[in-house]
Amino acid sequence: MITIIASTITVVICVRIFLIASFRIPSPSMQPTLQPGDFILTNKLIPGPRMDWLYLFGKKEYKRVKGVREIKRDDILVFNPPYHISDVLDKNLDIYYVKRCFGIPGDSLYLDQYGSFHLLEKNSPAAQKNALYIPKKGDEIQLDSINFQHYKNIIAYETNAEHTIKEKNKYRFQYNYYIVTGDNPSNSEDSRFWGLLPETHIVGKASYIWRSVDPDTKKIRWSRFLKPLS
Repeated sequence: MITIIASTITVVICVRIFLIASFRIPSPSMQPTLQPGDFILTNKLIPGPRMDWLYLFGKKEYKRVKGVREIKRDDILVFNPPYHISDVLDKNLDIYYVKRCFGIPGDSLYLDQYGSFHLLEKNSPAAQKNALYIPKKGDEIQLDSINFQHYKNIIAYETNAEHTIKEKNKYRFQYNYYIVTGDNPSNSEDSRFWGLLPETHIVGKASYIWRSVDPDTKKIRWSRFLKPLS
């Protein structure tokens, strides 16, 4: 009996670490796709399971097992928010957000006066002049007084040190970055406010609603049971 219990616990822990995790939606930031009271299953194989358990042994470096595919635009992602106490980029493993991926590494985009992101053609003059380029791992970018304002926090995060801009200074990025937004933009704290999301913060892709309970009536919303997310 003890062997069966131990084996069951081991399987559950392995599934939780390497395959899937469940999260409850508390806010309306992803309406109408997700409603408060939805419980979602998150596929950690996209982009690959993050080895958070290494933190228990004092290892702070980022580790991730290779997944089945990379993150794509429109994927709904579960992640730790990059800013939760101050304006210093950090990671709190006790807090999770759910948002939709709008921009992936290598994209160029801009934020208009109404607070909406727009993708730009990579070789367009506007992309060269006005856009925010989303770095991918290994990119070396020429820094100047303008783009340094976009990248200074993630450079400080990657190097664990504050940087000052120098003429003709270049920087090679260590991680991939993303832009994420809520489906309900009027009630969503997302990249429009805090900028680039590091891959180190991403848990996985939300794939299904496995349960849904109305937070006011406490009734189960059967119509949302096993609803796929896209």
